[in-house]
Amino acid sequence: MALFFKNFYRKNSGLTLIEVLVSVIITSIVMVYGMSFFMAAWRIEAESSSYDRILGNAIKIMEDKRSDPYFTSPSSGTVTISSESLPSGKVVMYTYTFKRHAVTSSMEGIVLAEWPWSSSATSAEKASWNRVAIKTHFAQEWGK
Repeated sequence: MALFFKNFYRKNSGLTLIEVLVSVIITSIVMVYGMSFFMAAWRIEAESSSYDRILGNAIKIMEDKRSDPYFTSPSSGTVTISSESLPSGKVVMYTYTFKRHAVTSSMEGIVLAEWPWSSSATSAEKASWNRVAIKTHFAQEWGK
């Protein structure tokens, strides 16, 4: 029995070229599917990062503008605040709309972020834009 195992290991001293090629092909197929999963996860993370940045900027605009309507602005209107370019190359346009309620003197403020913004966009392209809107109401300040 010991002679059988001694001869068995001596005869099988390596892999054939076909066995090596098959193992490389199988490994490559598995790696391609694995890399597609990681690329999709990276793409989703990049979009999420852009969305967080846009939402943070819209909140900052709302916070910065919350006292302006009482002192510096007319009774209602829309103001284009700014535009910014995301790391992906898409342009985001921010607008701020405010309206004064005639009876209560409260103000309604809306910040709208639209992307990928383009000044030469057609109506079909504008329909496919992403939009984020933040709407709030401001009461009249004390003593005013």
